[in-house]
Amino acid sequence: MFSLSKLNDIISIVEDTRRTLERNVNLSLTFTVMLLKIQEA
Repeated sequence: MFSLSKLNDIISIVEDTRRTLERNVNLSLTFTVMLLKIQEA
């Protein structure tokens, strides 16, 4: 079960990833970084 603060952190990471993808960067690298950030959160 996720705590509310952890869920907010994950939502923030996903929003950051979305903004990164809008800048047309490497898709594979972006998702890898997103997953690493979620694991650290």
